[in-house]
Amino acid sequence: YMGHIGKMKIKSIIGTIFVFYLILMIGFNESAFAAIVWTAQTSGTTEFLTGVSAVNTNIAWATGTNGVILHTTNGGTTWTAQTTGTTEIIREVSAVDVNTAWAVGTNGLILYTTDSGTTWTPQTSGTTETFRGLSAVDANTAWAVGGTEILYTTNAGATWTAQTSGLTIEALRGVSAVDANTAWAVATSGTILHTTDSGTTWAPQTSGTTETLREVWAVDSSTAWAVGDADTILYTDNGGTSWTAQISGTSGEVLIGVSAVDANIAWVVGGGSGEILYTTNAGATWTAQTSGVSSLAEVSAVNTDTAFAVGGAGDIIRASEVSNEISGQINVAGVCEMNLTTASLNFVGGDPINNGVGVGTGQISEVLSNSLGNLQTQVGVYGTNWTDGGVLNVMDGSHTVVATSSGNFASKTPLSTN
Repeated sequence: YMGHIGKMKIKSIIGTIFVFYLILMIGFNESAFAAIVWTAQTSGTTEFLTGVSAVNTNIAWATGTNGVILHTTNGGTTWTAQTTGTTEIIREVSAVDVNTAWAVGTNGLILYTTDSGTTWTPQTSGTTETFRGLSAVDANTAWAVGGTEILYTTNAGATWTAQTSGLTIEALRGVSAVDANTAWAVATSGTILHTTDSGTTWAPQTSGTTETLREVWAVDSSTAWAVGDADTILYTDNGGTSWTAQISGTSGEVLIGVSAVDANIAWVVGGGSGEILYTTNAGATWTAQTSGVSSLAEVSAVNTDTAFAVGGAGDIIRASEVSNEISGQINVAGVCEMNLTTASLNFVGGDPINNGVGVGTGQISEVLSNSLGNLQTQVGVYGTNWTDGGVLNVMDGSHTVVATSSGNFASKTPLSTN
């Protein structure tokens, strides 16, 4: 039997033939089929990573146990360990720009860099408290929180001034500043504090929960998220006058990190299973994304489709938008036509032929070609998987691509699908 798939002009390849046929019938909107995928990166360490802060899609810092600070300037393709001069747990990092960042940790540790982390200089905090929250506004202004203590600097950390939290027992976990005047801090027992006067006064707000709140992210003076234990996600769009509980879709998870792009788009991470949640509608719905790791402690969003998250034993993952890529097996009967511009054809394992008449004998080969020559050839025994699992990058958009399948299957019924 000789089978032939007709001419295929491919503009974008979608994961299943069902979706593919729908596109042929109703037209194609490329952006509608883009997907955010989290990819593991090589950190070079097995230390538990607890903090991450990205300046842009290329530059970010990550921090963790045993004095670890990692830095990337190429989007995480490589992460380089920086010298910190400490073995304390560096729990949090907050980057201002490509040169400037603070990091905080156990025993009152505060570090500061103005040279992209080539040198990290310790600063005097005046306490042995463990700092769990940090938010830098600019190269001069930042808040750090831990225990019942709130520290504030307006001179690049030359001095850190203690502010009155009003707390006696609750442990502050996170802080997020909008500007030099406005910030939120969160703590155990559902505690939320808010300042609009640079921390001269911190006023409690009603959260509606008694769960521990572990992180807060302020978008602007009106809008913020807070997350915590027992799947807690809170949202305000009125400066914290009211906080609304949102449905996470998780069950019993400890949500640890939150980072927002704007008032609509945010990520939340945590839990014992590497939970990642994503919203594009201000938290009206949260969608789970696959992390591929077992635990996450922090996330830093860069834009609508790019973020970094850290946790586990040196785990670093990055979110990016993937489109124009096949994600499964294409089964096509007859002739189909699409336009090809730039696409990545991902040949994945799977039975290339199944017409419901049993396993035949012989083998099948598939050749992807255009007028410039063969682009890819795959050969497999009928009834088994393709042996090729690589990715073929097709950069030529001006030639017709033809996929041809052929094989000899003895007396079996002619195949109806290829």
